[in-house]
Formats: sequence, structure tokens, C-alpha cells
Amino acid sequence: PRWVRVASRSAGRPVDLRALTPSCLESRPEVCLARAAGLRAGRADLCLHPGSVMGQMFSGPTPPSYRFTLDFEAEPAASMSPATGDDINLKALLARTKDALIQIQGYKSCQVAVKKAIEAPKDVQINTDAAAALQDNITAVKSWYDLAEDMAVALPQVVANISRQGAITTSPELAAALAQLVAFMYRFDQAKLYESGIQNDFSGYRRVMNKCSGVALPLDESAASVVSMFVAQPGPFAHRLGVAFQALGAD
Repeated sequence: PRWVRVASRSAGRPVDLRALTPSCLESRPEVCLARAAGLRAGRADLCLHPGSVMGQMFSGPTPPSYRFTLDFEAEPAASMSPATGDDINLKALLARTKDALIQIQGYKSCQVAVKKAIEAPKDVQINTDAAAALQDNITAVKSWYDLAEDMAVALPQVVANISRQGAITTSPELAAALAQLVAFMYRFDQAKLYESGIQNDFSGYRRVMNKCSGVALPLDESAASVVSMFVAQPGPFAHRLGVAFQALGAD
């Protein structure tokens, strides 16, 4: 900072740091500052006010090159610039992340129905009831998998777009979208880590899906095998996005 406020028990005044010699500050900083402030004070009486220091650090005029507004609560761009060749609807993607958070934060496991099906593996009606009870949860899990796949395409392109422009100040709406997507990844994975019922429900679904009748299944056997690998990860979104960035680096 250019200015600091130096004070003793009885008085204080601002000091212009540019007027102080480096040798003086290095050898006897407390005496140097006291003299510059017109005070007679020893080390015990002299103090620098941290609040004043921090305030002065940010109170000066902002250089023109740093003048920009980054509003993380603002609506992100509906899509990335056509000039980049990318066609990603970020607004729709972010809306899906909000829905996913609501779903996982309000998740209700169906372990009672799954337990009954495990205890009666040959009872078609009990297995059908379990499949019906699991329908909404499995549909939600499928939507999370689809969202992770779409984010694995979008996020590297957003980062590449910002990198090509050289600074986040060029497209602050892209920087805001990137921050929101990363924040979602951490929040979702944290919630999933503490909800063991998700993986248990999915395992139960795979048990009953071929033993039920008259229920529209959200996933067939092959799709369930793929989604199960996603669900098995402690942090499914972080894992999927990490794979996407590793592939980007390899290319």
C-alpha cells in the first residue's frame, strides 16, 4: 500500500510510504514510521492498523485494464459464441444442474421395498412392486448420468473458449457459468457421498428388473450396466469430468 496509518496511544496520522527510505525501514521500521508520523513512540506503543492497511490497498483508483464486472448470480450466456464453433446451451445446462441438486438433496431411498424383493426373489408381485417403487429414483439417476455426459462435453469447451480469449474479463458470463458448473460438481458429489441409498437402490433395481411384470423400466439391462459404473463412483461428476479433461490433454 502507498499509505498506512501509524498511531500511538495519543495520536496518529497517515504516512506516505514512498517518502521512507528502504534502509530505514529494514533496520528500524518502528522508529522510522514513528518519526515520519511525527510521533515519539517505542515499539510497544506503536502499531499499524491492519484495517487501515487493507483499506488503503483497495481504495486507490482501478487501472482501466482491470475494470470489469463479474456477477456470479447473473444469467449466463444462452450459448457460447458462434465464432468458436461450439453450440452448447449453457443456460439449459445450468438449469439441469439446479434440478439435479434438488433431486439429490430430497432423495428418499426405497430400501423397504428392495429388502422385501431380496427376501422373496421368486415372487413376481413383490418384485414388480419394488420395481414400481424404484421407478422415480432410477429415472433421476439416469438424468444425472445424462447430465454428467453433457457436462463432460461442455466444460472442456468452456475452458478452451476462455483460454482462447486470454482472460476471464473478455467473457465474464462464461467465467460465471464455469464457476457454477464446478460448484455444482462439488455440491452434488458431496451430497451423493452421504446418501448410500442411491447405490443400494440401483443395486436393488438391477435385482428386480428381470423379475417384474407390467412396469415400464427406465433402463434396460445394457443401459443399467453403464449407469451402474457412474453410480459406483464416490464422486461421480468429478470422476467423469476428470476423465474428460484427461482425454482433452491426451489430444
